Amino acid sequence: MVGSSNRACLTRGRSEVVGLVAHTSCEYFDEVRFPGLVTCGLRAAKIGNSSVTYEISLFRDDSEMSFAHDVFVHVYVNHATRKPVPLSDEMRAHVSNIATTTD
Repeated sequence: MVGSSNRACLTRGRSEVVGLVAHTSCEYFDEVRFPGLVTCGLRAAKIGNSSVTYEISLFRDDSEMSFAHDVFVHVYVNHATRKPVPLSDEMRAHVSNIATTTD
């Protein structure tokens, strides 16, 4: 996790736990051109025992329709053994802040 409020969860080079990208995909629906404003929406779509599935949608200018949608899965593992570890309560709380449900 990046940002000063999340440094206690994972600190690059010093944490016993690291997040590895287990899956990523991106689907493009339309093109985007420079110059233009691109807005990124991020949510935690699924919070598992040792993994989090994130979704990102990209929006052009003021459009409500996204032009791209990305999915990526982080699996959190022990830095030394590379074996999955359960998300800490602190990490789960941080990720829950961006968790949403869809209808």
